[in-house]
Amino acid sequence: DVTTIPMNTAFTDAGATASTGTIEVVGAVNTSVPGTYIIEYRVEVGGHVFVKSKYVTVVALPETASLINSHLVWVDRKELFLG
Repeated sequence: DVTTIPMNTAFTDAGATASTGTIEVVGAVNTSVPGTYIIEYRVEVGGHVFVKSKYVTVVALPETASLINSHLVWVDRKELFLG
C-alpha cells in the first residue's frame, strides 16, 4: 500500500487485521517532515512471522498551493484551480 499526504496534515493509520495472532505495528509517520515512511504490520503464527508494509509519503506543498477543507487548491495569477 502507498499513501501520499501533504505536509502538516493529519495522518490516521487504518491499521490491519489478522484472523489469528496479535498484530505488532512498527513505524510512525512524522507529517511535519517530508519523506517516505514505512509502517510494518507483523504477526507470528505457528513460529512463522508474516509482515505487511505500508508506505506513506509526506510531501511539501508548493508555495502556490494550500489546503482548504482537505482539498488542494492551486493559486496562480489570482485564479483558483481545484486539483
